[in-house]
Amino acid sequence: MLNRFCVAVSLFLLAADGTLRATIEAADAPVIALAFTPDGTRIAAASPRGAVSLFETASGKPIFTLSGPGLPVWSLAFTPDG
Repeated sequence: MLNRFCVAVSLFLLAADGTLRATIEAADAPVIALAFTPDGTRIAAASPRGAVSLFETASGKPIFTLSGPGLPVWSLAFTPDG
């Protein structure tokens, strides 16, 4: 059961040395799947409510969100050519 009082979910993108690269305010629901584009410039986040959001990894800014029928999105993947 989802927590109806979840206000925001933040994703913290770290560099290889552990320093913070970007903070992404992903959703108002838990994130249950993540995928990076092959070139690492974008990240997709999926929620149990059926939304998939795409973000720039460098800035954390949202690009767009796809809304689904309200069913969970359990996995994400990008093709090798992005």
